[in-house]
Formats: sequence, structure tokens, C-alpha cells
Amino acid sequence: KPFVRSANVKVGYTKKVDESSNADTGELRERTTSDSFAPLFSLSMNLNKGIKATIRYDQNSRKKENLRQEGSNQRIDHSKDKTYKVSISYSLSAPKGLNIPIFGKVKFDSQLSLSLDYMKKLRKSWFFLEGEKSVDVNSVETSVEPKASYRFSTKITGGINARWVDIDDKVQVRKRHVRELGIWTELRF
Repeated sequence: KPFVRSANVKVGYTKKVDESSNADTGELRERTTSDSFAPLFSLSMNLNKGIKATIRYDQNSRKKENLRQEGSNQRIDHSKDKTYKVSISYSLSAPKGLNIPIFGKVKFDSQLSLSLDYMKKLRKSWFFLEGEKSVDVNSVETSVEPKASYRFSTKITGGINARWVDIDDKVQVRKRHVRELGIWTELRF
């Protein structure tokens, strides 16, 4: 059997220009231009044994011009975001039961679901004013989110999820760490 059962590739691009002007004179005051590649590239795959994987890369950029000012006093703002994502999921069902040593075949409706999401986001923004370039945002955010759930029967489901987030702010020279752990149970009546 082939390792990859099916695959899907996706690309997308959107451009937006937003202008504001004086209602009386029609003079332009501000112009914002946005370019969004969402995604620039995305690959989704269905693999053997119920495994699914997705790789995605997004890129967004924005330019904001204050047209009321002229020459070197004109302020131009720029921003650019890059996001990398990798997701893997796995699901196993045993509606007819499982063979357990000594006990033999135990019948119950069960389903195990596992997933892992990885993301890395690079954010940067800067502006030009009076011929000088200033950087106000330059950060890298990395996150990892594993999740697991188990359906014991049609009425009982439980799970556990965790999240690790690291943020490196190069402008403020500051690092932030977030750690989360959650356990949940769902009962249906």
C-alpha cells in the first residue's frame, strides 16, 4: 500500500488597498496596502493507519502611508508576519472491542485520538520618519500543543492537553514562557 493515501496542496493570495480622503476636497489622507498569502503554501496528507499531517506557511505584509504629511515628515509604517505550522493527528477506533490477554475479547465502543500542533510565528514592524528607520516590533513565538482524548463509551469521554509557548521579544529584550496543562471529562446523559 502507498504510504500517502491522498494529498491536497493549497495556495492563496489576497491584496487589499484601503484609502481615506477628505470628504470636501477629495484629498487623500491615508493609504494602507495589505498583501496576504494565506497560505503561501499548504500541504495536507492522509497517511496509512489513520494518520493525518498538515504543513502550512502563511505570510502577511502591510504598508501604511500618512499622505497628509509631505517630504521627510511623512511617516510610513511597515509590518510583516510569517507563520509556520505543522500538525499531526492520529485516530484509532475499536467499536467491536479489543483482545486482552487472559480476559479474551472485551466489547466496548472506544476511540483514541492524538494530535500534535507546532507553530512558529515571526513578527516584525518598522517605520520611516524624517529619513530614519525605527523598529518597534521584532519577536519570535514558538508553541507546541499536544492533545489526547479517549472515548470510553458513547457517554463518557476524557482527555488531556498541554501547551508550551516561548516568546522572544528582541526589541524589549525580554523572553516569556507559558506552560499549560489541562484534564477534562465529558459525560452524556
